Amino acid sequence: MSVTTQSCHARPVVDFDHQSEQHAADAPAAFRSLRQNSPVAWSEHHGGFWVITRYRDVFACLRDPATFTSGRFINADGQLDGGIAIPPLPFRMVPDETDLPEWEAPRMLLSRALGPKMVVRFRDRARAVAVSLIDRHIASGSMDLVLHLANPLPAILTMELVGLPLDRWEAFADPFHAFPASRPGSVERQRAAEGIEWICGEISALAAERRKSPRQDLASAIVHGQRADGAPFTHEEAVEILVQVVAGGVDTTTSLTANAFWHLHAFRRDRERLIAEPGLLSLATEEFLRFYSPVQNEGRTVSRSVDVGGQEIPAGARVLLSLASANRDPEAFEDPESFIIDRAENLHAGFGLGIHRCVGSHFARLQFEIMVEAALARIPNYEVNEADMERYSSIGAVNGWGKMPVTFTPGLPSGSPDALGKGLG
Repeated sequence: MSVTTQSCHARPVVDFDHQSEQHAADAPAAFRSLRQNSPVAWSEHHGGFWVITRYRDVFACLRDPATFTSGRFINADGQLDGGIAIPPLPFRMVPDETDLPEWEAPRMLLSRALGPKMVVRFRDRARAVAVSLIDRHIASGSMDLVLHLANPLPAILTMELVGLPLDRWEAFADPFHAFPASRPGSVERQRAAEGIEWICGEISALAAERRKSPRQDLASAIVHGQRADGAPFTHEEAVEILVQVVAGGVDTTTSLTANAFWHLHAFRRDRERLIAEPGLLSLATEEFLRFYSPVQNEGRTVSRSVDVGGQEIPAGARVLLSLASANRDPEAFEDPESFIIDRAENLHAGFGLGIHRCVGSHFARLQFEIMVEAALARIPNYEVNEADMERYSSIGAVNGWGKMPVTFTPGLPSGSPDALGKGLG
């Protein structure tokens, strides 16, 4: 990454592409360089955007949703623009890609549905699913921690929460993994976008069915929900809310968990300490969120001319707010480039900040902690086959892994009935 100065606009210009393979190879180094040399800088990639990397600036921007807006729009060239991703997503997520007052009603509905009380109800179910997933491979002495545990568990629980059929979890999960894992313009991303279009159609059909025949699931609650003015959500709005739940539920928790499994392979002392002191997992969870930042960046559109870190950003500009960089800012964290498993003061941005902070954070923490607990209890001496593991080729949106095969000392199934049945095929 290079830094130059464009004198006519007195702005630092960087050759920075968060979606590139080069960036994925060493994102922490790229962000470290930006924080030190050009904490607010302009990139010409993806139509042009400002990249903001210091914790205090990212925090301030995300706490000012009136200036740094999340809504989508058609730009002067007649192209879709705005939203929370650069380049824009081919689908709209609600409430993340809305602004006040539209944001309020769907956010409040999801906050109630995904709050701490829901987490308590799902705890035993999540644990049973984790046991069943490991049971399917424990006698063989090998499995893939991404494909056989970190992918299916969040997807299955999300499908169950929403009211989608469990036996189709892979068809719903795979495109939402493949889309952020691939680069814009690639064949892989196009195929993933087509898969997501199919998912949107399936969710639309579910919403229509639940409007006629409601059940005790989140889809029914959403299609019969109301806007702030008391009017019911339209069919399109209900679908967009459900798309956000599915998209958020099946990929980011997977990515966080996969990074934790990799870390505990690479740093055995941390693994040994978690096994010996399971009570540390809550603190460790926050450090995994800080250090590995499953959601790396968030896009916004500037509604008015604004000063950020001494740099004037004009109205209408797109900005990329780097959560990953903020989470390693030495101004905000002591020894930020070190993973400290019992870090006590940890006001990280791993779940975002401000009104768009991850609405599913309680659900994500529950699933993550249960998967880590289950792996350390059942296959504590797992070894990652580093030659065959695969990282996402792009981590511009989500910092994830495609595969993580492991070997371990074979064991016996738990003896408990399969908690999934036909859900895994």
